[in-house]
Amino acid sequence: MKAAVIGIFPFKHSLKIGKEKKKRSIKTGIDKPKVKATSKKRDYNVTPVIIDDFETIISVIGSALRLIGGILKSPDRYYLRVRLSGGLSAPDLTGGLYGGIESVKPLLSKSVSISYRPDFLAQSIEGDVTAGLVVRISSIIKEILIFGWRLPKLRLIKIYRKMRKGGPNAK
Repeated sequence: MKAAVIGIFPFKHSLKIGKEKKKRSIKTGIDKPKVKATSKKRDYNVTPVIIDDFETIISVIGSALRLIGGILKSPDRYYLRVRLSGGLSAPDLTGGLYGGIESVKPLLSKSVSISYRPDFLAQSIEGDVTAGLVVRISSIIKEILIFGWRLPKLRLIKIYRKMRKGGPNAK
């Protein structure tokens, strides 16, 4: 059966063209639908590849960790907001905590803000912490290019070919 597909994002419509051809059996004269042959799935045993190419896998993992580290080291902006409310068991401890937070606030950068609303009668502290990181797309692309450059490409292609052929013993 033939089909034509018309696609305009996000819609897709298929049009059926023609009819299904049925194979006719010579002996019985009954129409049989055509059955596709099923392909054999290859069983991959990854353990020998991991053992044989351990150094390559370690270098790929190291490159991936350097990629993540490079992205985290190149932020344009970051921020941390801490909002707390409540108090400790005794009012004097709550006052001491409030004084400590207020004395630390001038030392913090503009990216870090702490706000504390003391409640001298409360027995617990509640709050939320919000953290964010802003990274430019150019920094991400640069780190991805460096990651691609560091990869052992030829060794990875050899591993891929071994896996395609059926394992490390196949030649």
